[in-house]
Amino acid sequence: TSVLYARHRRPTVVDTLHAQIRSHGPSVLYLDHLDSLVYAASTGSIPVIVDMHNVYSRLAARVAMESGVIRRRYLERESTLLEKMERHAVGVAHTVLAVSDQEADYFRSLGARRVVVVPNGVDCSVFNRLPAARRQGPPTILFVGALSWAPNASAARFLATQVMPAVRRQMPEARLVIVGRDPAPDIVALAQSGSNIEVKANVPDVMPYYE
Repeated sequence: TSVLYARHRRPTVVDTLHAQIRSHGPSVLYLDHLDSLVYAASTGSIPVIVDMHNVYSRLAARVAMESGVIRRRYLERESTLLEKMERHAVGVAHTVLAVSDQEADYFRSLGARRVVVVPNGVDCSVFNRLPAARRQGPPTILFVGALSWAPNASAARFLATQVMPAVRRQMPEARLVIVGRDPAPDIVALAQSGSNIEVKANVPDVMPYYE
């Protein structure tokens, strides 16, 4: 079993789940993320809905491509094992929730019986006051995301090291602002590579940066 998957199983959670099922007799069990599928076997005949926030096998494969030899081999193996767990998930689940049509197609290709697309959402009213198309100062690219999440960190590195040099060849005054929780030291160091890159960690509110 994939290490990235099996590490989430805890006997105390299994015991608690059994107790809750006996106490409440639920009609359906909602499992958030592939990780929580480790508890599906504890549900008996209760229908299971699995909310797939990502295709984890593809994320692991993508990070593997950017890694050194040893880590790449490890992540390639994890990617293969995660795909097996994704196949198992769609076989177990009554319904799979996917965040995009592309990911829904992937789960259908694995044999999912029922897939429902539930796109990531945002409360648009919060952003209504933003001054769209009223930029002052140099053109700025804003990246917002949890930087402790490896795919986000990878994207921030790519944006800073690959995209921004190309942008600045056309717009020398352009700047990049990276905002997110818990950046690794190499992400923080991106700000030292030039005055056109700023890294803001663990800010209390991202709205001032959108503004």
